[in-house]
Amino acid sequence: MTLPEYKPSGFALQIFRDRYTIHDQETFSEATLRLAEYISNAEQGASRKEYSRRFRDILLTNRFSAGGRIWRGAGRKKSAMTNCFVLPVDDSREAWGELLKNVTIISGLGGGIGISFGKIRPRGTKIQGTGGVATGAVSLMKMVDAICNELREGGGRRSALSFGLPYNHPDIEEFLHVKLDKHELSNANISVLIDNEFLDLVKSDGDILLAWAGQKIKTVKAKWMYDKIVENSLISGDPGFLNMGFAEEMNNLSYCRKLSCANPCGEQ
Repeated sequence: MTLPEYKPSGFALQIFRDRYTIHDQETFSEATLRLAEYISNAEQGASRKEYSRRFRDILLTNRFSAGGRIWRGAGRKKSAMTNCFVLPVDDSREAWGELLKNVTIISGLGGGIGISFGKIRPRGTKIQGTGGVATGAVSLMKMVDAICNELREGGGRRSALSFGLPYNHPDIEEFLHVKLDKHELSNANISVLIDNEFLDLVKSDGDILLAWAGQKIKTVKAKWMYDKIVENSLISGDPGFLNMGFAEEMNNLSYCRKLSCANPCGEQ
């Protein structure tokens, strides 16, 4: 059975034109040809033309649709063909700088980014090398968000960020409340990184120890934290829960690579 050629209309056509065309007049049919020819460059010799034809056919009949960055990037001189990334960050000036550089590059090309800030020393911690005090995890989040604001002002795609902080990090209370100010972290969804131990503590009304580098900072009631997350989420939409303990149980690469957080779409 021959399937009809898909022709987007209405809102679908508007989104296609706004986000995925290479120029204003490009049609959906032309875009499928562009994408198929670009992707088939991975093949060798005579098979390249056949793969291009077959791939275009499933695009034209809407049996398959590529990711947004692939539609947007195929055939461009500067492009990213991956929608989503997870970036590490360690507790040093150099690591902060590397993170900010990578965020600038990836967001500038339209990629979404997930970051766990669990390794960042908490606000007020003394910095032995300089004699100063740390500004904490949330301050670095604000720096990342500010970069994405500037990229958006420059005409780029709105950035997609996902920030995570472990529930026992000493900056967790600041993190829980930061998005009650609607002007803060406007490019990011934020999640408290939990595990099954956290859920057990909530059920037993136990205490959560907030500590850093082996030093106890304070304790808070697990049920209080759970209720505060839910309350603030109802008010502002954030934070959410991200059960990294369960995710790790389901991680089929756990023997060689541990999970740290998730990208904005959650599949990485």
